[in-house]
Amino acid sequence: MDENLNNHEEDIKIIKEQVKSLFSIYSFYKYIFKKENEEVLYNFPIFFARIQILMLDYLTLGISRLLDPYKQGRNKNLTLETLIEKLTNDEFDNKAQKCILEDLRKEANILRKKRNKYLAHLDYKEAKKRYKEEKSIIHILELENTIEGILKEISKLLNYILDIEITYRVIEQQVKTEIDYLFYILRNEKILEGLEFLCEQLSLDEKKELANKYKQLLDSHSPNLKEREQYRNLVNFIFKKET
Repeated sequence: MDENLNNHEEDIKIIKEQVKSLFSIYSFYKYIFKKENEEVLYNFPIFFARIQILMLDYLTLGISRLLDPYKQGRNKNLTLETLIEKLTNDEFDNKAQKCILEDLRKEANILRKKRNKYLAHLDYKEAKKRYKEEKSIIHILELENTIEGILKEISKLLNYILDIEITYRVIEQQVKTEIDYLFYILRNEKILEGLEFLCEQLSLDEKKELANKYKQLLDSHSPNLKEREQYRNLVNFIFKKET
């Protein structure tokens, strides 16, 4: 196995990067479209609706590619089956891995059909059906559940083929940190707009309390220079009529 790994190092690297990319995109998807972000998502409906469709399409294409056959006619693909064919010499493991792969293909049928009929080619009948389905909550939930389950199984199969343990927890944590901060900023911008609108109607004591609460919010994490500048501008705005 070690010799095979060395002989097909480039193939392995490409497949590992493909899987890593899919986990990264799915982590972005999961943390962007979580329930806690609904208020911000509703403030930018067109933008995030398009982002959601693009991410689901990317994940659908990427998973379908990994599950493609090694050979299609005269053409060869670089897929999970390619690694099985090239790396797994043991007959029992070879059969076991191919059985797992075949089960994954069946589970991913909704993704592979969408890729073949709608994304890679625009099938006449399928196009009309998918146009209506694309915005359907039920269709989106079905895609999400399939993608999440398939990615976990792909990771297990890749670990089995390569006889190593690859995890994506670090990537997921990095993505979560970035997305949480992004949505903090988006919410913060809305808070600023609301505060500026309301502060003209407040008494001096109320303005002081408001400025103090905003400072506490800012101090709850490590603010950057832009946020500090926003805070100074807000305080100046709140008290400008008192000076």
